[in-house]
Amino acid sequence: MLTDRKSLIDAIYKRKSVRKYDMTPLDEGTLNAVREFLANIKPLYDDIKTVLYIQEGSTVRGIFGLEKTTIAAPHYIVAKSEAKGNYIENIGYMLQFVDLFLSANGLGSCWLGMTKPKKDNSDGLEFVITLCFGKPIGSPYRERDAFRRKDVNSFSKVESFTLLPDTNAFLESVRLAPSAMNSQPWYVELNDNGIDIYRVKTGMFKQLITLDKMNQVDIGIFTAICELAAEEQGVSLKVADEDKKLKGYHYLCTMR
Repeated sequence: MLTDRKSLIDAIYKRKSVRKYDMTPLDEGTLNAVREFLANIKPLYDDIKTVLYIQEGSTVRGIFGLEKTTIAAPHYIVAKSEAKGNYIENIGYMLQFVDLFLSANGLGSCWLGMTKPKKDNSDGLEFVITLCFGKPIGSPYRERDAFRRKDVNSFSKVESFTLLPDTNAFLESVRLAPSAMNSQPWYVELNDNGIDIYRVKTGMFKQLITLDKMNQVDIGIFTAICELAAEEQGVSLKVADEDKKLKGYHYLCTMR
């Protein structure tokens, strides 16, 4: 299976969320390749303990005690983490590479905030999110003009930015990042210091319906796409934590 970074970058421009699957389980060789990829993903924060593992469809359920999952698929990747720091963003960052890996290899996937394991393996880690996957019914891809996303000017501000050869191409790439309910809760400032990444603050209602948690996953996803979009231009970005504030937003990190 394709595991190189270029294949992940290429998948940014064609992946889509797949909601209908052939329920036949994937062969063991394919599943082992997925397991190997899971075992080798680098985290955004290497001091946070995480576990990513595959569950079969019969071993997951919807939240609030619902037996049915939001989307029926033959396999689910469960993400759990030590609950500290930006652990939810960390999981979003890690799983986005999985999402692109699956897409690059012709498999479908979809982020599920309302599906979790039926039984906890009591490892002391907190369940964060699930990614379902399998052989799609229909194509797992879409044309680039089929993406429905915000204009780059609505989520970015550029000031004297020379870190990348083509700033416009970078912004056009990162705008394609997936998010819960297509909310796209990110804002970036590009300046000589680097790329400052922020997440929109949510109101009480969205916090109650867990969208705030999903938006934390989203900003981790966005950070992964930023890394790959810069890498496409031959620039390797590293993450730095700084003390920055912007009204109406949560600061996550600076990439430079």
